[in-house]
This record gives sequence, C-alpha cells and structure tokens, in this order.
Amino acid sequence: MGPDWSVPNPGSTLTVPQTPPYGEGPSWPVAEKTEVGKGTCATRSARARAHGWEWLGRGGAWYLRRGGGFPTAGLRTALRILAIEPSCPWPPDHGGRQRAFHLLRSLVATHELTVLAGVASDEEAGFAAGLAKEGIATKTARLQPRFGRLPWSTRLAKVPLLLTGASTLIPRFRSAEMLELLRTHLTSQVDLVLVSHLWMTAYLPELNGRPFVLSTHNVESQVQLRKAELIEKGVLAEQTRREGRALARAEAQAVARAKLTIAVSLLDAEHLRALAPGSPISVIPNGVDLARNRFEPHSRTGPLRLYYLGGYDYEPNRQAAIRLATAILPLVRSTYPDAEAWIGGKDPEGVLAKLDGLPGVRRLGHVPDLDEFYRQVDMLVAPLNYGGGSRIKILEAWARGRPVVTSKAGAEGLDLHAGPSWSLAYTDQEFAREIINVASSSDIFSRAEIARRFVETEHDWDRLGQRFAHQIASLVP
Repeated sequence: MGPDWSVPNPGSTLTVPQTPPYGEGPSWPVAEKTEVGKGTCATRSARARAHGWEWLGRGGAWYLRRGGGFPTAGLRTALRILAIEPSCPWPPDHGGRQRAFHLLRSLVATHELTVLAGVASDEEAGFAAGLAKEGIATKTARLQPRFGRLPWSTRLAKVPLLLTGASTLIPRFRSAEMLELLRTHLTSQVDLVLVSHLWMTAYLPELNGRPFVLSTHNVESQVQLRKAELIEKGVLAEQTRREGRALARAEAQAVARAKLTIAVSLLDAEHLRALAPGSPISVIPNGVDLARNRFEPHSRTGPLRLYYLGGYDYEPNRQAAIRLATAILPLVRSTYPDAEAWIGGKDPEGVLAKLDGLPGVRRLGHVPDLDEFYRQVDMLVAPLNYGGGSRIKILEAWARGRPVVTSKAGAEGLDLHAGPSWSLAYTDQEFAREIINVASSSDIFSRAEIARRFVETEHDWDRLGQRFAHQIASLVP
C-alpha cells in the first residue's frame, strides 16, 4: 500500500518519495515536497473526475491520485498516445485481452488515447463499441492470418526471411489495411506510441523515430525455444529453434529502441535485460479485476470437479487440457471415482472434440457466466508444459478462493511467497497425488483466504493500472 494521498489542507506540504516502492522504473518527481496552494485541491477536469481521479498541486507541478493508490506525477498537459494492438481487447474475457484492456483503461482518464486494433472478422470489429463505452476510442483494421497454416503463396514469401535469419512470425501481423490506418493517424501530432506485444513491432519502421513504449505479454523467443525443447528433434524442432533465435534478435532491437519496455514478471525482465543490456525495463505484473472476481470459497457437496479455462487456439492451453482429461483425471478417479474435469473456453478449430465421451470429462466451450461456473468447480489444474508471462487464470482462481495445482511452467512469473495457496507437480502421478491431497485437506479455507489477500495486495488491476499510468507520465520530457 502506498502513502496516503488524501488532499491536504491549503498551505500544507505534500511529501513525495524519491524512489518508487515497487521496483525498477522511471523515478518519482525530483522535488521532495510540493506546496499545495489555496484553491488547488479541486479536480483538474470533468474528464478526470468522471474516472475518480483528483489533481493536487499548483504551477508546473501537478500530482494525481485515485482512490488512495499510487500517484501519477509530472503531468502538465495530457499526452496524445496512439496504441497499436494485435487484437481488439474486448470483451476482457481472457488473459491477453484483460491485460491490454486494463492497461489502456488506466490511461484514458488523463490522456488523449486512440487505439488501433487488428481484427480477423466483422464480429471482432464490432468489439470496438464495447471499448468506446469504456472511453477507449478504437479504430480497427483487418489483420489476418496470424498463426496457423498459411496458403502456399504466403509460405513462399517466407523464403527470403529464412535465408536472412529474420522472424517469419512478426511479418504476419503486417497488413496493408493496418498500415494505411496507422499512417493516417501518424499525420497528426502523437507524443507517444504504445506498441503492444512484440508482434506489433512489425510497424516500427512507420514510426519514423517517434518515441514508443513496448508493452510485452511474453518473451516470445523463450516461448519458441521451450517449444523446440519439447519437440526435441526433427525438422519442426529446428524450425522452431530458428524462429526462437530470430525472435530474440527482434526483441533485442525493439527493447533497445524503446523509451521504456514493460515486462510481465521479474523473470521476463531478466530475459529482456540480457537481450538489451542497459535498456529501461519495468515490471507491471498481470492482475485481477477484484470486483468481477469475488471471493466465494465453498464446501464440496458433489463430485470433485477439476477445471481448466483457456483459449484453445493457443497450443499450450490445448496440451494442458488434453493432459488433464486423458492422463491426470483417470489417476484421480482411482481415489475419487466420480471426479470430473470441466474444460472451459473457446475452441474455434474443435481440436478438443476428441475428448468428448471420455469418463468424467465435460467440454463446455465458451463460459458466459463465470460466477455460476466458479460456484460449481472445486480446483484449478493447470498442467502447462510451456508458455510465457504469467497465468491470469491462476490469479483469478486465487481471487475466487479456488486452490491451484500447476506445473513449473504454470508457476513461472508468479511470486512463490503465496505458497500455501497452491501445489506444484511435474509428472501425471504427482499431479494426481497433489490433487487428492488438496481435495482432502482440512485447511483449504485458510489457504483460500491467504491466496485472496495475496491477490488483493499484489495483483489488483486498479493499483497496477495506476502504477502503469505513473510510468507513462514519467516519460514526459
């Protein structure tokens, strides 16, 4: 919890810490104390007031607070920020969208923000209306294909990239429609560009030297290299390793050029710092919307219901769900014969259809009512083999009061001092054993309360958003 930023009486002083209490990043204001003059405690604008912000200070020094959290300092005028996103971050119903949405929302109260988002369909283009209701002005452009199999004509275009050692994935996010939209908006004054994901560095040449912040969601080179380790050998493994090395070079170049790079975890920050030594890198971890994820621990009255939530167009999620349903659940059912595995989340290609009919497996597809879903499930099981960033699904389980059993890859990027709230497993047999131990635990409610307190302290999106807004404001020359 930061200092009390309640409005002081006119004529008093406001003490400002010299170092952020949350790790590396841009410094706080240089003045240790700022006089608060008469009549300066009013809100700066109706727009700021509508979002719960208050301004205090006078002259050239202004300090911003919101609900007792961290202040954003040094804002003399609003920045004109242009954000480019690989997809429309609405609705915020899975990890990538949630992170992008909450970071963007933290900026709209005090800055002029325009978002350019790639979409793959008319349905996705319609998501911009939801963002508009949140005050986030969004323009969309077709950006497809992203991942998956490519037509032969597109595959041939990869040959020069392969010969030069460049990434073949980043160019997939470069489209004529997005280029036109970006160039149009860059004709007006833009103070800062927010480049979300490594994928959107495909458009760095169009920025022509404008300052930009790189907001990463994963260290993508690490994701590819770990995937190659699992494949072990063969043409696909070598192609994946080659892509991992190419992405590492792209990450190094982008981080070195960025005015600031935002990492998801300390581990990700270490990887990025090794790629671009001396570059400014700060950590904004993933968070949870605490109002949307209420704490509701419950006693199990029916079958033991394990669950996994994810988007199954993402390979690590596919592998985790299949492993839970086919390898781990049968072992658990030797002790709990009626145990079930509930697999929730969109599966646009139907890759999990082969799980239908397996004993105890329920494939739910998109889960529209998460409150009702969590009232019926008992435990998150996340047997991830690889991935990046940190798992928002684990944070949400903790916020809801659900215990977690996960792998080393699932635990990466999360602070282990929340130890009593989760169990770590490696083999299928270890997963089954830990699930049975947790299910029979007598202290499951105290574990749930510890997990909730941890999320409230370290992973509240409101606090994290304020921290992000402060760091953006610190970039004002």
